[in-house]
Amino acid sequence: MGDIQHSILELFKKEPNMNISTHEIISRLFSSDYASIEKKLKSTDREEKAKAKKQKAGLHRMILYHLNKLVDDNILKVTSIQGKGEKVFSLNIDEGEYVIEKNRKRVFIKKTSLPSMPMEKYESQNILLRFGGDSWISKLNAVLIECENFESLSLLYSAMQETISNINDAIAFNNFEYFIFNNPEEKITDFIKRIAIDAEDYGRCINIIINFNNIHDKNKVLAFLDIFSRFRSDNLEVIFNIDDKSLHSYSDFFEKTIELFHEKNIKLNINNTGISPSPCFFGQTGVYVFDREEWEKYAQEKDDSLIGLACAQCIVAADVYRFFQKYKTNNEFRDFIMSIARSLVSANTIQRRKFIEFFGDINKLNKSNIRGFYQYNRNYIRFWNYDWKEQKELMIDLIKSCKEKINEFCYDEEAVFKSCGIPIRFRIAFSSIFNNYGDEFLSKRTYAKTTLHNINDFQKPEFNDFIKTREKILNVFDGGDRIRFFRAGNIYPKEIIHELSFILKSYNIPFFCYDFSKRESNLTLKNFIK
Repeated sequence: MGDIQHSILELFKKEPNMNISTHEIISRLFSSDYASIEKKLKSTDREEKAKAKKQKAGLHRMILYHLNKLVDDNILKVTSIQGKGEKVFSLNIDEGEYVIEKNRKRVFIKKTSLPSMPMEKYESQNILLRFGGDSWISKLNAVLIECENFESLSLLYSAMQETISNINDAIAFNNFEYFIFNNPEEKITDFIKRIAIDAEDYGRCINIIINFNNIHDKNKVLAFLDIFSRFRSDNLEVIFNIDDKSLHSYSDFFEKTIELFHEKNIKLNINNTGISPSPCFFGQTGVYVFDREEWEKYAQEKDDSLIGLACAQCIVAADVYRFFQKYKTNNEFRDFIMSIARSLVSANTIQRRKFIEFFGDINKLNKSNIRGFYQYNRNYIRFWNYDWKEQKELMIDLIKSCKEKINEFCYDEEAVFKSCGIPIRFRIAFSSIFNNYGDEFLSKRTYAKTTLHNINDFQKPEFNDFIKTREKILNVFDGGDRIRFFRAGNIYPKEIIHELSFILKSYNIPFFCYDFSKRESNLTLKNFIK
């Protein structure tokens, strides 16, 4: 094997169970060259920019040639294809010790086996899905980064780069207004452009959270949103932390924002801080949030030596519809959920045993208080196809009974660990899985989604029925959830603000969005749900 193939295998030697994309391999093996190319891609010189694009394409072609050679030799395999057709690779070997030798070069790789899990029976029946594939244990899924803990955008970006290759799903920048007010537009533009590229290249979600308790210059925030609108993508979101009071205090700001978002087809994401003081943010699989009481404790005792907080460990998706196609009783469903919980215990035990190997890079960013970074981390069980119209009340009650049992199980497991002198935090949150992810791997949805036209729709019986159901679900889904209102018809900003205010004051909905994208004409006003 040549030097490049040898270097590729050295990456897998460090993390034998990882899945890694073409882009990540390039950025690790050719970090200085890649950084130089990324810098040139931001140039205003068309010739230099075009040259950089060719260099980047050349790197991709070259590394893919060697990766495909290793695939042909049955050393690597393609595990998935993400984003715009980018391949993700993993080792194509079973557990054990291997000496891979080719053309007088050798690499010694030890791949340890992961224990069998109680939930594997359901995986084989396509009822259950681990998010992250082989890296579902070796990587975190979601991290919140505290902007106020960084002195500059360059330091913030460096921390993000170290983090993004060690997670499967989402990053959120909390209180990003701190940098909006302390940096010129040129620096903000450069930062947004870079993270937009990274979000696409890595296939991760990046969230920018703006807290309106800290706003003192509306014009700077509006200028930022204009920048954001130029570079936004499906993997880049902005979220407003507001309550009804701040909505009205900044009504002129939101009128302009609604005009911009409608024009650019950008979702208006709102976290109602009157209900949920914790940040809420997006991943590919769904919403992430911290436990309310734990977040309030953290907010009072913030440690500015940390980059932020780990939010999610392992994620498992449960297909409720497909489960009940094969099984019939509620007790069987409870057994199913408990098998996932027991599997998550095993997964978290492995994570602790391989803590340095799996999370070494992120730990270096939090070396002064590593334990503090993980103190509110949780596992997620995400439900799919669960609220069938004809049985929604029964399903909500069933999932609620499972959550009560899961909470008892978590506390019991923590007590067992502590009695053995192993202070492991073990928590499981419930949430839903987004249809963009669920549709690809799980059963087809059995319920529809439709459009809200004006404030009069809030008075319709079917809408009130929907809201009551969603509020019940949100009481069970302690891992967060999002309601999406598809907004059609004439868009008058003052009317939209009136509607937003009505939602903020009238409903127990922590996190929701207005989606201004046009819906299919055959949808009718029966459900308002994603």
